[in-house]
Amino acid sequence: MHQVFIHFGGNLGNRKETILSGLQAILANGKNSFVRVSSLYETEAWGMPNQSDFLNGVLEIKTELFPRELMGFLLDVERMHGRERRQKWGPRTLDLDMLFYDDCILKSAFLELPHPRMQMRNFVLEPLGEIAPFFSHPVFGMTIKELQGWCQDSCETRFHSSLDFFPFDP
Repeated sequence: MHQVFIHFGGNLGNRKETILSGLQAILANGKNSFVRVSSLYETEAWGMPNQSDFLNGVLEIKTELFPRELMGFLLDVERMHGRERRQKWGPRTLDLDMLFYDDCILKSAFLELPHPRMQMRNFVLEPLGEIAPFFSHPVFGMTIKELQGWCQDSCETRFHSSLDFFPFDP
């Protein structure tokens, strides 16, 4: 089993309902098991202003899937939840990004691990720091807590709600 951290977010439709449905789909395939999930955080859009605020969080799972298989599966879950890729950093119903897969370092046209921009984004670091503050970034050699102190992102990240009741039966 492999340790994986997945960032999730969305800013279209019923954001919380879509996120919960997406997380349930990730855990329903039988190859992934729940470890823990962060609270939800609300943030302004990053990279492309003038759109609705996002809800964001991080899920930790154990998986039997290899990195490319898992990424393909996450893209399928996004599509199942109405994700359309029309413009970079544009509005979306569900966004699922693999942040870490064990301590794997991988760079291909399809997938880059660890996620190449996570250290620049408070909306990723805040929920990740909530559940794994001492996880060490395999490229930078810094903990998530240290990356939070280093990050210069000025986008405000606000606590939205807890997901204490998650996971629920698929």
